[in-house]
Amino acid sequence: FGHFTEPFLRDVFVHYDSKVDLQWHALRKALGRTPAHSPVRTVVSADAFVDEILRRDLKLQGEHIADRLEQLNSFSLEPKILENLLRAHRITNELKKAPDFDLSLIDADETLDFYEEFLAALGALRR
Repeated sequence: FGHFTEPFLRDVFVHYDSKVDLQWHALRKALGRTPAHSPVRTVVSADAFVDEILRRDLKLQGEHIADRLEQLNSFSLEPKILENLLRAHRITNELKKAPDFDLSLIDADETLDFYEEFLAALGALRR
């Protein structure tokens, strides 16, 4: 598995995959460029992206992403990273309930930062 370069990364590790990295950065880059990449849709897509990593790479089980996120408590992640990830997911849930909500690009970018921070901590992305 190699060695860990981040001091907070202990029990959680995902092999770096350039395809995952490229997909993530394409999602980030598309933010706000077209109606299909509105801030709301981009944040919802980011949540689904993270959920795919949770299911496929970390093999976490559960009916909903919230079930898988709860399981992260047993991993040795820096508390702030986990807190920010949960915050991003709560924001996404609110957006799903009110898809006409006008999320600013700045708020969307901050929410994407939280997801990216988590993915980088896993080793799935290079920042």
